Amino acid sequence: MLEGIQRQVGKDQLEIVAINFHEPPRRYRAIVRKLKDFQVTFTHDAHGAISDRYGVKALPNMFIVNKNGLVVEHHLGYNPDGTGELVDELNKLMSDPAPKT
Repeated sequence: MLEGIQRQVGKDQLEIVAINFHEPPRRYRAIVRKLKDFQVTFTHDAHGAISDRYGVKALPNMFIVNKNGLVVEHHLGYNPDGTGELVDELNKLMSDPAPKT
């Protein structure tokens, strides 16, 4: 879902960063290779520094960070029916609205 939003909007308006949490480096690299065509930015949090900073104790977690680096929304868990709400939240932060899917 997030990769689809990234493709529709483009990185000039929105950058989705997927942070891999506590995976061994070999497993992380395999995941990135498998998803090489995704337009999402991947990074690795092997030691938990990023997750500790944001208080992540369970997965998935999604943080929406504005252009000033402030967390403006936080979602815990995954709701496939919440796409419209997510697009609305993102549209509030972008100058060009994302299309509703």
